[in-house]
This record gives sequence, structure tokens and C-alpha cells, in this order.
Amino acid sequence: MKRNKTIALSLVCASLLGTAAISTSIASQPANVEAATKRFKHGSKAYTTKNTIVYQNKRGKMTIYQVKGARIKIDDEIDKQINFYGKFTNYSNKPVSPQDFFDNHFETYQIKRNHRHLMDPTAYALDAPTSYTRFLFNQGQNEVLPHKSSRFAVSEEDPESFSEGQKIQVIATTDANFETNSKLSKFFCLPKVLTTKNYEKGHDKVRPEDIEIDSSATREYQFKHNKDATFKNGVYSSNRGQLTINNIKAIYYHYKSDMSLPKIKISIDAYFLNKQKQSADALFFMYYYFSAYLLDKNGQKYNLDFNGDSDAILNKYSLAENAGKSIKHGRSTHFQATASTRVNEDSNEPLTLVIQGLGRSKKQIVGEYHVKFLPRTSEEGSKTIVY
Repeated sequence: MKRNKTIALSLVCASLLGTAAISTSIASQPANVEAATKRFKHGSKAYTTKNTIVYQNKRGKMTIYQVKGARIKIDDEIDKQINFYGKFTNYSNKPVSPQDFFDNHFETYQIKRNHRHLMDPTAYALDAPTSYTRFLFNQGQNEVLPHKSSRFAVSEEDPESFSEGQKIQVIATTDANFETNSKLSKFFCLPKVLTTKNYEKGHDKVRPEDIEIDSSATREYQFKHNKDATFKNGVYSSNRGQLTINNIKAIYYHYKSDMSLPKIKISIDAYFLNKQKQSADALFFMYYYFSAYLLDKNGQKYNLDFNGDSDAILNKYSLAENAGKSIKHGRSTHFQATASTRVNEDSNEPLTLVIQGLGRSKKQIVGEYHVKFLPRTSEEGSKTIVY
């Protein structure tokens, strides 16, 4: 019965999207299609794929790949959110925040029966359904360094009433602050809307089949169901999955002219086997079950957060992409994940990378993997070292 209901919802959503594509009473923007491209002035363009909408110009490239609704219980009240998930790459020579780029080049609307409701999503949301969503909100506020990438989220905190299957229109434009015909539109369909508590105060219990690894699953749930975890010789294994570290690369940066650049960037090349009943990806498996930091000779820690960003020197784009791709139960994937941090200017002594495997809580460390890095280059430039 549940499977039939899901199929029926997909057909209804597809029907709604098709209707909106030919309707001019709701929106006059270009029709939504499986894949479309529009080129604008000054080398900018927008295009859609089956699941995303992208805007690109000389300053950067932004992809919106998911839209979700959430109801968050706070005491006796329920706050509603519609959250937009994306990735931003900064092509300019100055730091740019995903929030600013989104505000300049995207418009969003809730599509109702007889009208559409303009939204104003922000990364400065007061509440979040999960700790990972809060992390993505923070990423939306932070400025992305030149020629770097970051995943992010922005939120409409006071939407009109919404439900599973509702259409959300996302428009990519050369300038969202002025009326222009340089636009391309895509409709997203809201998936099942889950009700949770504010993540800082705990979560409601939800069925495993309702949990999605990227934003709906709580760390508490993941720890509770993680059993028989071990981490030896670079191999982490539990009933949830297995991750095997293949090799590690590092780049040391030393640019006196631009101190904002990270001093060290690390790439992990690994294999991930999914043992969970639902689909999962390597990046979020690492997010839940691994902790990593650099340690200098004085005991100073530099925390690391691994992501799926690609680097022309450190990794292959296809393998970096694999880090965020969901795979089914019993499947495996080869991927690469990167992290960067700054270290003290006088850190000419070896640094130690410490990767910890976690069991059923953040405090339960089931094993560690250590790699000692040689002193970074003292000459201006960069130096790549493979371990």
C-alpha cells in the first residue's frame, strides 16, 4: 500500500509540474522542462537538469539541488520552514557568501491553487530541524574563498501552509533585484514533510524508512543503531557500513601576499560499503561516525570537516562527486573527501593527522588512524605530499 501511495504521489506531482509549465496565470517565466539552457549577457547562463537548477556567471556558480519542508516543535508551538539546499563555487578573486549570491540571482515562490507566494529564504534561520541543517545554514552565511566551493542551505521561515507534493518554483536570473527577462525557471515538488523538535532540544521518534541520511536523520538515531563498530589499520566497520582509507594527500600553502588562504588542505581517498537498509552516501557516513583533527607539537588541535569539494591538484572531480552520491544497500563506491584549515605561522614542526572512528556516541572512540605530516615548505608557493 505504501509503495502504491508513493507512486501515486509521484504521478500527481509530475502532473502538477506539467500543468504549471503551460500555465500563464500563475507564472510567466519559461516553461519547466527536464533539461534546458539559457545564455544571457556578459557570459552568464542558467540551466536545469532533471533534479537541479544552476546559475553561472564570472563571479561564481550556484546549484540548487533539493527543496524540503519541515515542521519544528518548540515548546507548545510549531515553526514551519521550507529549506533550499545547494552548492556554491566562487569564481571571483574576493570572498563571497552563498547568501549574497543567492539573493542576487535566485527568486523563489510557493505555488498555490490560484496564486504564488514570494519567499525570501535566509541562511540566518533561528531554528533548524537537524544539526547538519544548522551547519549548512552557517555555511550559507560564511564567505567562500576565491576558487573554493561550499555546500549550504537557506530557509523560508514563515511560508504559507504547505504539504507533501506542493510545487516550489525556483527562478535563476541575472539580477533578482530588478525586473528582467533574463530568467530560467524550475519547479521542485516537496517530499514528505517530517515533524521534529528543534535539534538542540532533541527529536521526535521517526520510523527508519522516513529518515533521509542528508538532512532528516539525527545523530542520536545514527548512533543508537550503530553496532559492533571497529576501526583498525584504516578500516572502519560496523553494521551500518564499512569505510577503508586508501591513501591521503596534503597540500601546504604559504602565500605571504594573501594570508586568507588555508595553510593546509587534506584529501582522503577511500572506499565505502553501505550496509544500511536505506540508501546512504560516504560523506554523511563520515559526518556521523568520524572525527578528525590536526595536532601540532604543542598539543594545539585544528578541527577538520571533510566535504565533497573537488581540487584540481588533490583529487579527481568524479571521485569527489562520488562522496555525496547515495548508494543502495550492499553497494560500494570509491570516493575522495577534502578538508582544509589554517595552522600557526610558526608551525614548522611535523603535524599529526588524527582520524577517530566513533561507536554509539561522540565520546565512544573505537579506534584511531594517525598520519604524521612533514614540515610545510618554507618557500612561497605550495607543496604537495602524498602519504
